[in-house]
Amino acid sequence: MFSNVGNWIQTFALGWYVVELAVREGVPERGPLYLGLVAGARVAPGLVAGVVAGTVSDRVDRRRLLMLVQVMNGANAVTLGALALTDHLGLVALLIATTLTGLVSAFDSPARQAMVPALVPRTAISSAVGLMLATQNLATVVGPLIGGLLIASIGVGGLLFLNAASYIVIIGALLSMRAIPLDHVATRANVLRSMQEGFAYVWRDPVIRPLFVLLIVTGLGGRSLTQLMPAFAHDTLHAGAIELSWLLGAAGLGALAGSMLSASLGGFRRRGLLVVVCSAAFGALLVGFAMQTTLVPAIVLVLLASTAMQLHITNHVTLYQMRTPPGLQGRVVGTSSTLSLTSGSVGALLIGSLGTVAGVNVAIGVGGAVLTVAALLILTRMAPLREVGTHRDHLFDVQAVAALSE
Repeated sequence: MFSNVGNWIQTFALGWYVVELAVREGVPERGPLYLGLVAGARVAPGLVAGVVAGTVSDRVDRRRLLMLVQVMNGANAVTLGALALTDHLGLVALLIATTLTGLVSAFDSPARQAMVPALVPRTAISSAVGLMLATQNLATVVGPLIGGLLIASIGVGGLLFLNAASYIVIIGALLSMRAIPLDHVATRANVLRSMQEGFAYVWRDPVIRPLFVLLIVTGLGGRSLTQLMPAFAHDTLHAGAIELSWLLGAAGLGALAGSMLSASLGGFRRRGLLVVVCSAAFGALLVGFAMQTTLVPAIVLVLLASTAMQLHITNHVTLYQMRTPPGLQGRVVGTSSTLSLTSGSVGALLIGSLGTVAGVNVAIGVGGAVLTVAALLILTRMAPLREVGTHRDHLFDVQAVAALSE
């Protein structure tokens, strides 16, 4: 949670910095495009490294891998802070540093998520995933609020150094954790063969395949909301950095609420239906948010939209965690991360570019409308995902899942 607070302080600081950079250059209308470029740089490395990272996390000590990731990201945050304090942080330097962060962070999610089934009983995976994401989402509330309070006094550079210091906490937490035994079958397999097995499993499973199709659609239509929030606050709401921190805080509060709701679902079985419905609701709420021109209704709608999005994400993760055999966990998580990053980066660039031409509010509304229509089509046409948890599905049948993996 401490590390994620630092990450969101940095996200807030760099988002506002990019908007101000466009204003200083005399081209404020390029703010959404710059934000889309930064978002793309943040996630583009994961398009290539995501599946490789999943394979690596199935073959090495995941705890040590996570520690290495934190050390490297902390060093990158120090570099960004130094450039900002010396007024040398231009768009090119920011894109390079953000790309490096994205490359290193591609190894974080597969290792972190793949550890969950080894740490908690299978019956508690749903609650564990919800609580794990709740701690991360609590940081999305606290981080922007801290950033908004401190940016006037310590500036963007100071906020970046604050993020660098937060990595010390997570390294300490990882040092205190016991080592988790490796799956020796996965460590003996050829790397390319391991990657192929991960893709084959995702494609063959009648639930995970449409689940991941929905993941792509959601990424294209709506996952760029937080990246474009600085431009929406500046251009549509005519608000400042403090108001932006409130909007991002509301988005974080909604994400926290969604993850806590998911954690409370316990043995709820119709998670496939829930995933699709929440995705459609997320798109519809984005349309409503894009129509706002005053701060308070925008805050309310972004809170509700983030709740729906997080319910979708948490139950997406829960479904493939429960369905995937232990030896394939890292590779399935890596595939999920790759598809999420691909669709999210393409979506950010498309919606950011459209925002430069038609206005960021129009772009967000178009993305939400496309997402809603696509989710409803998936709901009606992809029966295996819709029927998860019914008498026609064997999600909770461990022997059936094991047979499918073979």
